[in-house]
Amino acid sequence: GDAKDVADKLEEWFVSRACDGYVLAADNVPGSYEDFVRLVVPELQKRGLYHKDYKGATLRENLGLEIPRHGEWKQ
Repeated sequence: GDAKDVADKLEEWFVSRACDGYVLAADNVPGSYEDFVRLVVPELQKRGLYHKDYKGATLRENLGLEIPRHGEWKQ
């Protein structure tokens, strides 16, 4: 389907609590990821289902995790 169809299905799964996130696996590379980001992500953003802005510049910052100093990594 088109981007709206894909967003409809992803929204349905999320709203019905069938999932709490998504893992994308492209079956047509190159192009699949670019198409998803260019076409589907904006549709999900319009629906409030995909973040538009993150406060931090890194995943660690957005998860609220401290940045360990050199030599302080815990195993």
